[in-house]
Amino acid sequence: KDRVYKYVFCGEDGLPRAYVIFVPKPMEKEHGYLAEVRDLAYLTPDDLRQVFGFFYRLRAQYRAVRLELPEDVPVSAMIPEPYECSHLVSPHGQMRIICVQKALELMRYPEEAGRFTVQVTDAFLPENNGTYAVSFADGQALSVELTEEEPDLCVTIQRFSQLAVGFVELAQTEYLSDVSVHGNRDVLEKVFVRKPLFFTDHF
Repeated sequence: KDRVYKYVFCGEDGLPRAYVIFVPKPMEKEHGYLAEVRDLAYLTPDDLRQVFGFFYRLRAQYRAVRLELPEDVPVSAMIPEPYECSHLVSPHGQMRIICVQKALELMRYPEEAGRFTVQVTDAFLPENNGTYAVSFADGQALSVELTEEEPDLCVTIQRFSQLAVGFVELAQTEYLSDVSVHGNRDVLEKVFVRKPLFFTDHF
């Protein structure tokens, strides 16, 4: 009735492995319909391939599929002939760390022990301003304290927020004007790494 199609994909044991919900939409510049995915979940990469195979079987009804996937899913590499596959990067998240010290305490760190200092400037919350000395081991922070030492890394709160959650890695900050690395690069590159992010709850 409402043309909202819902499919659940089960494994050999009969248990659900993936699901997809989509609606047919008229193509904007050519005749035919595309399947616009409203919701999609899967347990493993193989389960996602099963969903793609399902849409391939619907190619007589739909000329294209439009869906949102995490950045780290290599769609072009998964499709044998990806010349009709296009990507649009749409950052949906809105995020700002409001307590730098707490964020540094909660971050995941490398297993091996290390130490670094980071200076953060926050024009809106001056309580965050300062240089923080962080010691870590076994994947977690051992201590986070304000210090008068020279910082290894200088960032604004906006860039610190991006680095802390893994939106960018340290090497990518070379392109940004409000980040500067002054030392201890080997440790910083192990701490501030890229992490797979995917926001599914929009404003």
